[in-house]
Amino acid sequence: MKKFLVGAVATAALLTPCVASADTNAVVGVQYNSTEIESFDWDSYGINGAVSHDFSNGTLMQFDANTSRVDISACCNSSGYAALHYGVRNEGHGFGGFVVLEDFFGYSGAGLGVEGQLFMNNIVVNGSLGYVDFNDLDFSLVSGQVDGAYYFTENFAVTGLVAYTQDDGAFDEDWVTWGIGGEWRFNNSPASIELGYRAADIDDDDVSSWMIGVNLDLGTGTLRERASSGPSFNGAEALHSNLNIIAP
Repeated sequence: MKKFLVGAVATAALLTPCVASADTNAVVGVQYNSTEIESFDWDSYGINGAVSHDFSNGTLMQFDANTSRVDISACCNSSGYAALHYGVRNEGHGFGGFVVLEDFFGYSGAGLGVEGQLFMNNIVVNGSLGYVDFNDLDFSLVSGQVDGAYYFTENFAVTGLVAYTQDDGAFDEDWVTWGIGGEWRFNNSPASIELGYRAADIDDDDVSSWMIGVNLDLGTGTLRERASSGPSFNGAEALHSNLNIIAP
């Protein structure tokens, strides 16, 4: 599973420039995350990639993936996902569904979900509902998330999210996650820097996580353009993030 996820990210990152066109866009990036539960903490270093293609009939297909190395004390492990999305999108909104394979500390899971987008001038809103099952762990999870971005300029946005997650088999708990962040793309450059913070209260334990990342857009000219015509369906990414906030 780990080799598959690494290959999936490499495919999205390396092959996209070869097929780029007016209807094909991509984004690749690296990120660092630091997470703490009470007095216990761990770090992760990840690579991500996404590519989307818009068809002439208004439908689109998107592939996105992430693979991360997770350092816990003197040990290390892996986490990641690979997802395929299919949907419709126009100037005002988008709607689609996805299937996803998850790698959770060496255990493989499969999931699916639905997602939607709303585009309003300098505001973009996303919503998703996803489910993933780890048969080997006798563990499953359902997560719904709403997030939004406010674009002060075409290349600077602040973001916020709220998510509700319920698991069956691990904590047998439900919890709410909230987060804030932002992204700024450098002038006359495809590169951008992203910051984010998340917090949750799980089983009476306070969880906090912050991240910093660097992204590179291939195709779209601005961050706002990526949100409405690039690989911006984020249901699988949301499901993965809300799963991994409970790790290890």
